Amino acid sequence: MKLLILTGSSTSGKNTLADLLLKDRGFAQIMTATSRARRPGEAIDAYYFLDESAFRKKSDFFEMENNHGNYYGLLKSELNEKLKSVKKLIWVLDPKGAYKLMTKLRKFLPKDTISVYLTPGRKVLVERIKNQRKEKNLKARLKSIDEEFNILSKGKFDFIVSTNCEISESLANLKKIIGV
Repeated sequence: MKLLILTGSSTSGKNTLADLLLKDRGFAQIMTATSRARRPGEAIDAYYFLDESAFRKKSDFFEMENNHGNYYGLLKSELNEKLKSVKKLIWVLDPKGAYKLMTKLRKFLPKDTISVYLTPGRKVLVERIKNQRKEKNLKARLKSIDEEFNILSKGKFDFIVSTNCEISESLANLKKIIGV
């Protein structure tokens, strides 16, 4: 496997599982760009942080999406550099971006790409988002769950992994899929 695409709704555990794989198994992460502001306590190298104007001026995106009012995208230069220099890559992205990849851009990805949709199930996602989100766009986040489950139902991902369990169990299931 050259490229692991991890996707799932907000609070699905995709970033936590990616972080565990990065620490444990010699993976490197593809870093995406975003127009949103850095969150308190968020690592400087979590994203390429660009203001919206700079983001829109860039023309070398492999993939980009507007997600809850902020742009996210992968620079072609980042993808090409990592594909040449790293043996195992992880790309974490939202379900809309992942669906776009699986339907329109998959032919441009390495043949040994594996896509995994992570989900604890709709009811648990709603609970997690309500417990973690104290923000003004809570309604939009909850609405996006329906859109994301619609994407999941289209069957474009190689695997679905439940994250409605201990993180160690989700990690073990993910490792079985990717063969590490």
